[in-house]
Amino acid sequence: MNENSWASAILAEPSCAVEDNKLLGTGRAKYQVSEASQTLSVAKVFLWFTAQLGHAKIALALLLRVIFFNNHSRRVYLVAMPGKTLIITALQCEAAPLIKALHAKPLREDPCAERFQVFHTEDTYIATSGIGKVRSAIATTALLTSLFPHAASGDTPPLVANIGIAGSSTTTLPIGTLTYINKVRDVATNTRFYPDILVKHTLPESALDTYDAPVTTPPTDTTETLTVDMEGAGFIQAATALGAPSSICLLKVISDHCSGERISPALASALIEQNAEKIHTTLHTIHATLPTPVTLSASDRSILEDAATHAKLSLTQRIELTRRIKALHARGIPWGPALRIITDTTITTKETRNAAYNSLLHALAEVDSL
Repeated sequence: MNENSWASAILAEPSCAVEDNKLLGTGRAKYQVSEASQTLSVAKVFLWFTAQLGHAKIALALLLRVIFFNNHSRRVYLVAMPGKTLIITALQCEAAPLIKALHAKPLREDPCAERFQVFHTEDTYIATSGIGKVRSAIATTALLTSLFPHAASGDTPPLVANIGIAGSSTTTLPIGTLTYINKVRDVATNTRFYPDILVKHTLPESALDTYDAPVTTPPTDTTETLTVDMEGAGFIQAATALGAPSSICLLKVISDHCSGERISPALASALIEQNAEKIHTTLHTIHATLPTPVTLSASDRSILEDAATHAKLSLTQRIELTRRIKALHARGIPWGPALRIITDTTITTKETRNAAYNSLLHALAEVDSL
């Protein structure tokens, strides 16, 4: 086939290049076909014109250029999150559309950046954990403790979100549907977790079962509208241990119906990208429900720091003491006099430190009960 006949064949049968996408699996072809058809309809004019002039190579170059600009024009750009946010995905292809949409840059200065792929804006971190609940739990724990070390001490907890693709046991959730997870079950241990959903939203809700291996047949042991993945249980177990349940959410995009088909990285990215605005809106809405931060004045922070240094408190003790003092401060209860329990004590050993610290906590509890 010469160059001109090759170009004519494409012009005459553009669907030939599209139909091959059906090999990707039932349910996915419609997205691929729709996008390819739009691209080819625009490119047809260029192909026809250049082919008539006998320049098939130029026609091919123009086609590739149109495809590039078509894909570029569909990119989503989102404004920054209104507060501290940590997004955990299993795969980089799931994170990529959110990284692009938020203009996030690679994180380099934090030790976690050596172990995980982390991108960030001013207050938002997007990290890739790897596949499986153990990796998800490790990443969530490491990133929360490294990036938000004082969240447990009374500061506003970060919004921690697990976002990615998932299978569905039912075709009532079409491929491409964004679901809000209201229950998580670790299938191996039958442990259940219930994330708080305190916001009004329009997304379909679903229970999530986390398996230790890919699910190739629809589960039959439940009557619930169910999604399945390999990370959710590990994520929520770690996030719940380190943060408030109201600041945790799981959002899953349906990628298949547990038929065993392989999900390509390109498709995973496309499914997340087409739901990027809904994901962004949902996270913004959750941020509005998070508690208002409690802050201490510079003088109060200095008093607390001097007392903690004098008593040689451990990091865990400092975090717990700060959390309790902020709780008292928020209700207008004076806490300064109680600190004399440790400032007036000579600390020489761990035993004397721990005894003074426990006495201080007891005194703060009594003040709180008055």
